[in-house]
Amino acid sequence: MLINDLINTNLPSINPADTIRQALQIISEFSVNNIPVVSEKTFLGNISETELLEANNDNDPVASLAERFSGFRVKNSSHFLSAVNISAEFGLDVIPVVNSENEYAGAVLKNDLFLKLAAFNGAGKPGSIIVVEIEFIHFSISEISRLVESNNSTILHLNTSAGASPNYIVVSIQINNTEGSAIVSTFERYNYRILYFDGGRDFENKIHDNYEHLMNYLSI
Repeated sequence: MLINDLINTNLPSINPADTIRQALQIISEFSVNNIPVVSEKTFLGNISETELLEANNDNDPVASLAERFSGFRVKNSSHFLSAVNISAEFGLDVIPVVNSENEYAGAVLKNDLFLKLAAFNGAGKPGSIIVVEIEFIHFSISEISRLVESNNSTILHLNTSAGASPNYIVVSIQINNTEGSAIVSTFERYNYRILYFDGGRDFENKIHDNYEHLMNYLSI
């Protein structure tokens, strides 16, 4: 999914000659925390609500805050995860989109990005989630896939994150089977530590003590 497919053309930009008050009105109307500044077709930067509110005179032009503009943007040919990263790292509600000539093409809203991210991660699809931890030197996607498939199941999504120490890796696996207890048992036989499993009630008591441990690694 490319950024070009997610551009929202309904969100207005602000001209540098417009007043700070006008920019704040747009930000309030659309319930966002930043707005792109555009002169004709040229993207000049972002201005945040905080910077606008700290201005001495809201009748001054937005251009008077030019030194506070941030240049965060994405190319329309980029993958949508590029915009997710920018939004998450810098706290932007509106991610400006430009073409190869730095011409403003529109913007992508944070909420639209996270809806697309949820679909990308398989949210809403029936199945189970298993989270395991293993030493990094033993981590193998092909082995994990083989163990899942040996139980007549398929991996829908797989994600990795840092483990409890630099030598370990946490692997979150979404499978298409709503009852994955057999897969969990298989992972245990191959020395994977089970951190979390949501696919079988009989297994809940067994992994309850690991739930708090999981929260240290994942934000779900």
